Amino acid sequence: MQKDVPKQMIVKGPLINLENRDIKSILLIQLGDIGDLVLTLPAIETLRANFPKAHLAVAVREKAAGLLQDHHAVDQVLPVDRHKHGAKGLWHQLKLLVSLIFRRFDLSIELRTGTRGAVLSAVSMAQIRIGRHGNDDRLRELCFTHIVKPASETGQYAAQHNLNILEPLNLNCVSPLIPALSIPNERFSAVTAKLKNLLPKPEKPILVVHPFSIWHYKELTAQQYQYIFSHLAAAYDVNLVLTGSPDERPRAQALIDSSRLPNVNMAGKTSIMEMACLLQLACLVISIDTSAVHIATAVQTPTVSIFGPSSTLNWAPRGDLHRVVTHSMSCIPCSKKGCDDTEKVPCLHGLAPELICDEIDTHIQKMESLLPGRNLMRHSPS
Repeated sequence: MQKDVPKQMIVKGPLINLENRDIKSILLIQLGDIGDLVLTLPAIETLRANFPKAHLAVAVREKAAGLLQDHHAVDQVLPVDRHKHGAKGLWHQLKLLVSLIFRRFDLSIELRTGTRGAVLSAVSMAQIRIGRHGNDDRLRELCFTHIVKPASETGQYAAQHNLNILEPLNLNCVSPLIPALSIPNERFSAVTAKLKNLLPKPEKPILVVHPFSIWHYKELTAQQYQYIFSHLAAAYDVNLVLTGSPDERPRAQALIDSSRLPNVNMAGKTSIMEMACLLQLACLVISIDTSAVHIATAVQTPTVSIFGPSSTLNWAPRGDLHRVVTHSMSCIPCSKKGCDDTEKVPCLHGLAPELICDEIDTHIQKMESLLPGRNLMRHSPS
């Protein structure tokens, strides 16, 4: 693994001598949200590089599965949906169990601490089953042959957290920590054609704003968004596009209606892979701390991300293409769901929208010199 990473503590099982083992089939389990899956891409690349001929299957939450459907390093995607009930739910679970049992995995790696992932690893009956240390010690002792308790992850980028769990394998980490997502040309072309019929100015650049999260304590207020929209519309001759999930579409439309600007509401109108295509088409993505900023990073689109209680060291994108806006309050990051878990977030709602817009303008100016081919179009010279 990387030399600057503290030595991981393997609390169960020794280092594995791979020279004595023939690893033909690998199961990687990542049952986190979409952003968590994006941040797993470096671990997927590392496994592929170290086991080039092995069958690599990745078990993911169903809503995130589309991100891996064309991934060059992944041979099989196993969607996991805990919300299906009745006959459909039973059939879904049965197919999943059959896939796990009959593939005869040699190696299983579970990246989180949930019960479901631990059970899936045990059901796979892989000879080597590696998991992360958690609070349910007895269950994890039964499910895994190796358990890793990282020495310290406080200051690490979240992508490294996934690589830490590979420690018992003693692999060569050949992948950079910045996630990379490759989109097939045919998908990219299809989304481009779809957008041309929706954009008010098809010939102009696209600026994406992603205002929502499944965690509402990460969001700005409607008034802050309205100020930002007005500033962007006045300063830049672009297509302002809002993205989000199907459930967030009415909220996106309410923001558009209240701002009285010709923004395009794409919330709920794209699959997860189409969303990645849209973010790659954009010249800039402005997002709160949510999956959109991780996907944009993976498709190498510049971002301005707005953070509140979460740690920017763990979750903010890395590199010159990205700028982070956060409050200067001394309690940041608290890593809670707002102050004392009340979902009240003065660190976000106290951010002056003028300051946010200044940060956006500064980053756009930087991108104009760094990436001249992806310039935004100003209404007047800066």
